[in-house]
Amino acid sequence: MRTKKWWWPLFAWVPDMIMQNAWILYRLNKSPNDENLDLLSFRRSVVQTYLQKYSQRDVTLGRPQGRNLSFEKRVPKEVREDHVDHHQSHLSTNKRCGCCQKNTRKGCKKCGVGLHDKCFEQWHGINQ
Repeated sequence: MRTKKWWWPLFAWVPDMIMQNAWILYRLNKSPNDENLDLLSFRRSVVQTYLQKYSQRDVTLGRPQGRNLSFEKRVPKEVREDHVDHHQSHLSTNKRCGCCQKNTRKGCKKCGVGLHDKCFEQWHGINQ
């Protein structure tokens, strides 16, 4: 006989309330320049930010399928400007710079974007 998991609704309620309270705080404290997000859009942006920040990148071989997204859409602003673990490193191949679109052999390890020395600070919002 299958038992009902009575504890599951209690477990799922806690993260749901945390997200709801965070959305209410976002609405109360947002600046006039920020976009007005509904609850679903807010949840999606939080999940995308956490996935970008903490997920492992899959290594794929071969040609990429479809069009590449712009660098701003691939790396959310919250990740780019969090000032945590962004280090400039030398790349084994040429990449396009995220700011000026010219070829470079340097880039940010965390973002996975090619960046020149000057563009590194601009991309991460340093000294603005």
